[in-house]
Amino acid sequence: GTAGRTMPDVFWRSSNTNVMVVLSDGRGFSVGPGTATVTGKSGLRDSATATITVVSRRPVHIVEATALGSRIRLGNSQYPFANIGEAGDVAQDGDTVLVRPGRYLEDAIFDRSVVVLGSAPGVRVLGRGEDATAITFFGSGTSEVKNVTIDSAYAGINAFGPLGGTPGRLRVTDVTMSDVEYGVQTDFTRTRVNNLRLTRGGTGIFVGGSGVDSVTNSTITDFAYGVYGDDSVL
Repeated sequence: GTAGRTMPDVFWRSSNTNVMVVLSDGRGFSVGPGTATVTGKSGLRDSATATITVVSRRPVHIVEATALGSRIRLGNSQYPFANIGEAGDVAQDGDTVLVRPGRYLEDAIFDRSVVVLGSAPGVRVLGRGEDATAITFFGSGTSEVKNVTIDSAYAGINAFGPLGGTPGRLRVTDVTMSDVEYGVQTDFTRTRVNNLRLTRGGTGIFVGGSGVDSVTNSTITDFAYGVYGDDSVL
């Protein structure tokens, strides 16, 4: 058997804060590539250490809802992120954010072009707060949201390309949404929607300023406005 005790007086330290920062409550965040030893110490006798290696580039970032209680969240298989927004802080252009089944409260923002991919059915994303957008992209690259369910958010997916620059690109594939004021809303972003199922809301799909967009194999039910295009060809 095992035995343990609660230690509310634990103090945490990282041997290299250029690699890993540990907050006072024990949560650890990667900063840069390298190796750091994380030490937790309680009183004069009780202590534990863990050696953490941070790589310079990880093209796949894993998100697992059950990691919410984990003190160390690096986005790998052993120490996954607890929500999509955490991956937004480190993901680079071309990366994939692999989301495992679970319930996620999100207001995730990506300044890079990434793929947010549900690893299996059962990925449910809700807005974090009354006016929250579940997932937002900025920039001129190509991003995608695939195989997720989004509900109970002010907006589901937003994407905004640079004004006057090269339009961004967004693909929305195999996504289900319900109870959102705006399902997919993009501006200066060439948008391709395929197999989107929308139920209950204000405006299902709003696209503008990108030139050419497409919506295929999709259903929109009980929305005030199904599809609206402003300065765009659908």
